Amino acid sequence: MTYRNQPRLGRKLKEISEVLGVPDRTATSAGDLGSLYLGTDHYLDAIREFEAVLQDETGATSPAVQDSIREKLAWCHYYTGHFDEAEETMRELEASVESRPGLLLLLARIDLERGQPQLSRAKAERSLALSRELGDEEWLGQTHSLLGVIAHRSGQTEAARGHYEEALLSYRIAGDPDGEARSFIHLGTLAKSECRWDEALRYLQRARARADEEGFYYLFGSASLNLGNLRYRLGELPQAFEATREAKRVFHEIGYRLGEARALLAEARVHLDRDDRESFDRCVTEGESICRDGGFKRELAFWEVMKGEAALHIGDDGAAKVHLQQGLRLAREISPNGDLAVRATLHLAGLCLRNRDAANCRALLDSIADAQRELGDPAQEGWMHRLHAEASRHEERYEEASDYAQRAITCFERIGYRQELAEALTVSGRVAASDSRGEDTERVLSHYLRAKRIWDDLASHRNAAGVSLEIARFWLGKEDLDEALSYVQKAHALFARAHDEAGLLECNELLRHVESRFADAMFETPDPAFASRNGSRGELSEGLAYLLGDALRRSRSARGWIASGTNLADLNVLAQKGLPGDEAEAAIAHLLAEDPTFLDSDRPLFLSGLDARNRLARDRTVVVLPFAIHDGARGILYVDRPSKSGSESYRFRDLQVLSSATHAIAKRIAEHQKSELLRENFYLKEKLENRYPFANIVTEHPKMIETLSIASRIADYPITAMLDGETGTGKQLLARAIHDSSDRAKEPFVTLNCASLPEQILESELFGYVKGAFTGALEDRKGLFEEADGGTIFLDEIGKAGAHVQRALLHVLDQGIIRPVGSNTHREVDVRVICATSNTQLLKDIEEGLFLKDLYYRVNDICLSLPPLRERASDIPLLADTFLEAFRQKIGRDEMRFAPAVYAALEAYDWPGNVRELEKAVQRATLLAPTAIISVDSLPAEVRAGAASGSAPATSSGRNAKSLKEEVEELERRRVAEALLETNGNRSAAARVLGLSIRGLRNKIKRYELG
Repeated sequence: MTYRNQPRLGRKLKEISEVLGVPDRTATSAGDLGSLYLGTDHYLDAIREFEAVLQDETGATSPAVQDSIREKLAWCHYYTGHFDEAEETMRELEASVESRPGLLLLLARIDLERGQPQLSRAKAERSLALSRELGDEEWLGQTHSLLGVIAHRSGQTEAARGHYEEALLSYRIAGDPDGEARSFIHLGTLAKSECRWDEALRYLQRARARADEEGFYYLFGSASLNLGNLRYRLGELPQAFEATREAKRVFHEIGYRLGEARALLAEARVHLDRDDRESFDRCVTEGESICRDGGFKRELAFWEVMKGEAALHIGDDGAAKVHLQQGLRLAREISPNGDLAVRATLHLAGLCLRNRDAANCRALLDSIADAQRELGDPAQEGWMHRLHAEASRHEERYEEASDYAQRAITCFERIGYRQELAEALTVSGRVAASDSRGEDTERVLSHYLRAKRIWDDLASHRNAAGVSLEIARFWLGKEDLDEALSYVQKAHALFARAHDEAGLLECNELLRHVESRFADAMFETPDPAFASRNGSRGELSEGLAYLLGDALRRSRSARGWIASGTNLADLNVLAQKGLPGDEAEAAIAHLLAEDPTFLDSDRPLFLSGLDARNRLARDRTVVVLPFAIHDGARGILYVDRPSKSGSESYRFRDLQVLSSATHAIAKRIAEHQKSELLRENFYLKEKLENRYPFANIVTEHPKMIETLSIASRIADYPITAMLDGETGTGKQLLARAIHDSSDRAKEPFVTLNCASLPEQILESELFGYVKGAFTGALEDRKGLFEEADGGTIFLDEIGKAGAHVQRALLHVLDQGIIRPVGSNTHREVDVRVICATSNTQLLKDIEEGLFLKDLYYRVNDICLSLPPLRERASDIPLLADTFLEAFRQKIGRDEMRFAPAVYAALEAYDWPGNVRELEKAVQRATLLAPTAIISVDSLPAEVRAGAASGSAPATSSGRNAKSLKEEVEELERRRVAEALLETNGNRSAAARVLGLSIRGLRNKIKRYELG
């Protein structure tokens, strides 16, 4: 970019300087020259001239002229970032600051730069009133501009637009082209924040053109810097880089050091996204030097925060913490609750989450909540929502996490911040993937893939690779190995393009998991179509060659060989296709060197060829399958294909073919007969039984059975129910069963813990709100009652709801209507309400006036009590067996069993956390047990301690507790067997005879081996 008027202005300055540069030039002429310098944005030259006038001791200038020069000098100090000097200069004025709109405006600008928007607004409004009184359109324009900036930073876009348009009108009346250009910049930044990209581009380009035409270098640089920020937001990094470099050059030429520092910050951000660490470090060195020389404290703090961001970018958490804490300290010295302090704290909160420290993350977010609301920055608001979502996910509060993630997405979509939107979408996908209660694959993938598309559009290869890894992990958890491998390969290619060694290491680690899972799964689901491939033709070699060729063709492999022997050292190659025998021998030697026991492991080897460190699979995808033959003899099937770009990877179907091929090959060599038997169709039966919702509640305790019986009888009646029980007793499970058994089963079932939200938020969550109901209510939103319309809403801990929400709930239950927050109209809803709390505590709250008596009787049409686990000890073995069944299937260890002493230990413990605590204890024991028999030693310490203190003494008959338990078990076994005999093996009928649930009976059948 060239400045058309730069030569003209430069010549004029030179001419005036020559005329006035004589030794005896007057103070007045020096002041005029300083004003000319100020008018052409040459602030350092202007400061020199103005200070020369003020230091003149001849008395040639009047007090009024000196005040005028001091005011201009104060503005020069402001533009060069020396705020203290500007304030000191204003204190030397003879006139009152309150009588001059320009000085009030200058103080307001300084307050804003220091992160004090409220103080700035107050001074600006006084300046506005004074400018109107004086009829000064120029100062009116500048004051409206500042009020627009304040409103814009607070998220009040309509108010900002009004001020900017008023400013533009005042500038045009005053005939001020400088002001017009400034207004175009402000309107452009406003349009940018509202994602009106074309409009923003037009305004900023118009501002830059006007500034260039008139020679307003400060405004030219400001417009260029804002264009750079716009291009960055759009992901146009080359254009962003060019614009910020242009701004830096202009600011450097006019001596606007503060602007130069800010341009370097913007340039550094581009280098960071480009993974150009060398250029980033250069910007840091230059920018920090300018800030230290100029005393720009805010920008110094910003550099520390940006260095923290860079450290986070490469995974150096230690350095990130040091820089972010230093940046936070500097930011708080300027403004404890300013935007930069909030930004640094948000990064520190994110760092806590990287270390899975949700508690400290929450504490940091809570510490800046008020400041963030005061600032009203929508980007930081979305950022906070995203971090809250991650913290809730770590705490396994998935419903809350999903809500926070959606708020973040909505916020970033509204302001058009694509990078942060991609981050929020990734978190939302992560939350949905982590929520074990749901299988919302479509939601998970839609958010992940949308995030990846954004990163791809922005050419941010590292971030796109990170999302690809997340998708790969999701598919791995879903056991879709083809998709998992596909996304690992995509991530690997993207990390390679970004030259990210740390990312490649992470990718290779996940790759090994996928390869291992491929290997594990090969023999789980063989291809039945290969059963007819018996290779019976001719000699053994001919038959094996036929089977090998068929396996290569059907698995789309390029080469392969078959070998057999008793160990790796004496393997003989029996058949091969596509490669010489010496290469097969070299592969065997490599396997022997890597793992001498490989042949005996019965575990296939799958190598995708992405990891260049693996010599066996270099540039090729390799599958090696060991198999048993007979009498200790073993065999190997080896196949491979190229793994370079353009070659399709192995799919799971291919590996199924190879898995089945080993069976056919083994049969041909040793006429090996398949020994796999069909398993009992347990899962199908379980699904059929689970059609009856109450069968999911495991119990044989009379009080629980009575509760379930009552619950099943009231399921179809639209009455409210109160579930009374301690935490962990299964209140939500029972509420869900009532809903699923009712005629509302196909409608929504919505849950909310009333204790988890403040009253104001709880009200908006329950009843929704309309646009404009409160700050941040940017659109209408349905509440949970509307979402549950036609279905059921379960309100846990209803006793924690505040008085206002209680009255609203009473109105809903009485009238069947709700009123969203901020609305003047009611909406009808048809919702069944089920509540949960401790009934004893609720009665106490009524006595103390904390809970409405009318609401109590309205939600308590019927009360269902769930006894604590300590009062239903007979259910403990049933529940323990149920949990063990679930966990051992999950980890693939069907052989795991409890030692007899474990049941006694579990029954001896009080279980203050009830069924939830028992589930966690069984999970822990299952994971930590060193053998297939789970002993007492694998139980949590508190359970072991409870068992030791609760050991039963010998009875008066001399028999100990164990022998009594054996007698009880024998009686129970006999009763179950008799019931099955009486009902001809009909388990549903037998369960009714015994007063058990279907699941309870099934667990006893398995326990006593009666199946």
